[in-house]
Amino acid sequence: MPFLLEKVDITSSADLHSLYGNDIPVIHIDGREAFRQRVDEARFLLLLSPTD
Repeated sequence: MPFLLEKVDITSSADLHSLYGNDIPVIHIDGREAFRQRVDEARFLLLLSPTD
């Protein structure tokens, strides 16, 4: 399932580091936070599935 991955180093931004601290990884899908600290594979794939 193709998708665009953007990797962001939170140490490059004081705001991001303050917001997320040790709660990494943080995964956003379509601009919305979907996961923090742990990623559930089944839910991840479901969220990436097209919703025709």
